[in-house]
Amino acid sequence: MCWDATVSLQTFTFAMAAAIVLGVTKMASMPLLAYAISFSSMQLIEYFLWTFIDNPVLNHRFSLLGIAVLGIQPVLAIALIPNPTWRMYLWIAYAVFLAAVLAMYGEALKDAHVARSPKGHLDWIWLNTKKYGLSLELPMLWLAFIIVAIILSGNYALTIIGGIALAYSIYVYSDDETWTSMWCMWSNLYWVWLLIAASLQDFTQK
Repeated sequence: MCWDATVSLQTFTFAMAAAIVLGVTKMASMPLLAYAISFSSMQLIEYFLWTFIDNPVLNHRFSLLGIAVLGIQPVLAIALIPNPTWRMYLWIAYAVFLAAVLAMYGEALKDAHVARSPKGHLDWIWLNTKKYGLSLELPMLWLAFIIVAIILSGNYALTIIGGIALAYSIYVYSDDETWTSMWCMWSNLYWVWLLIAASLQDFTQK
């Protein structure tokens, strides 16, 4: 995730400013903006996590809020798919997946909190596969729902960019399981890409 509270808040503020511009000018669809905002809203949650990292109660509550946002993200990604049949199939499949994960690993939610990693990033303890025996396949399946949804929605460039960003993050930070550490950077780049892509599309249609 981000490096401190200030960077997290700045990232969220930039995302909201970009969302307002794209929304007011109608250069991006509402489903796409909804998914993008859900992605960047994690930075606001991280601002509070950094701020209250030494407060066990608030640390736990904002961690649960972050988990809830992550759970919603595939739902919003699937909403991007224009084909209603595929949308329904994937929503049903994701609901089954989510129910199974909660049934098997719901106990981890009781200990949901973050801590500072040795590298200075936020370590989402509930994602720690070594502590809870979580299978690495679970976050990969969660991610697969998003990737499949984005591909089926026709956003191929976003799929490639996101894949490269994820691969790099995992490669650099997988040793201490803080592979989400660069989300603030990718969030900013994502909104810059949306602004540029929407502007070019709007320009070519004039």
